[in-house]
Amino acid sequence: MNKTLLLLLAALSAPAFAHSDARLNALEARIDYLEKRIALLEQNQNRHQNIIIEHRSPSNRVYICKLSVFGKDYEASDKNEGLARLAVKKACRKTNDGIFCQEHDIRCKKFD
Repeated sequence: MNKTLLLLLAALSAPAFAHSDARLNALEARIDYLEKRIALLEQNQNRHQNIIIEHRSPSNRVYICKLSVFGKDYEASDKNEGLARLAVKKACRKTNDGIFCQEHDIRCKKFD
């Protein structure tokens, strides 16, 4: 009786092992795929991705932003106001503590 019970249990557990093996193989294949994707993303990380927006009218607009700290002026210009502000803030932080290079102190003018 015990032998029959053991054989029956062994026979019933065999498909479960086969299912587990198939699942493990599928998971390992997925891991390999994801590792390749991660390697590709890391390889392309340093490349600049340019976004092109169609039907945009060309603009000659320029923003000039300025920040004065302790009598020293920091100035930057760009077609994008946010980038001009960022450049001024970075230049200021190179020589001063960040507490003196606050966003609200930066003044920008737009020239068309």
